[in-house]
Amino acid sequence: MMGLDTFITIGFSIALPFLAIYLHDERALPMSLVGTIFLVGGLCSAGTNIIGGMLSDRFGRRRLLLMVSSAGIFANAVLALLIGMSASIWAIALVYILARGTTGITQPTIAAIIADLSPKDRLTESYALVRIGGNVGFALGPAIGGYLIAFISYGWLLSISALTCVIVTVLMYFFLQESFVGSKERVDFRSTLAVALDRPFLILFLPSSAFFWCYQWRIWGARYPCLRLTGWVSPLPNTDYC
Repeated sequence: MMGLDTFITIGFSIALPFLAIYLHDERALPMSLVGTIFLVGGLCSAGTNIIGGMLSDRFGRRRLLLMVSSAGIFANAVLALLIGMSASIWAIALVYILARGTTGITQPTIAAIIADLSPKDRLTESYALVRIGGNVGFALGPAIGGYLIAFISYGWLLSISALTCVIVTVLMYFFLQESFVGSKERVDFRSTLAVALDRPFLILFLPSSAFFWCYQWRIWGARYPCLRLTGWVSPLPNTDYC
């Protein structure tokens, strides 16, 4: 699962963090609107995170991951096509937001697989290893994307991201075993929100989580322009994005 989470994260992070640069530098979109698009995408991802575990209980872990990975292939391919056609900014933003919402299902599903397969006394170590895999993916993805963007257009970078999703889907299809086939019983959505009754958890988790993600995305947003100004990274190619 550690390797799977690493490849999934690379597929997501190899191109999408650079979308803000493309929208601002190439399409002259104000950074306030770019930030709003990323905010809405993050909120959609948070919403699907809430229901991801419930969906995996209903449809099965492996089946749901295959559906989400297939949707990632489609979303990246459509984004590459839209950018290649210099389509409307709002069409690009809509597909990006839908893609973020879809990928939000992944993490709770992987967490459910770990809970199914790991011994109860080793859950902490299992979750830590998967988290390490995700962090490695977040490190490698933008690094690879930042290197490639100096030589290829953003549309081609998204095509590589789609290809990565294809590889992940094939690996899951052949090597990932189903840990829970799903249940025909109706899952009560209210049970998903039961964590809201745990006040100490919410008081600790919500502020720290909000700070962490705001800080992380702020660092990602500032990293490329800073590196470009210092000469460590070349500017985005001034060519058509196709």
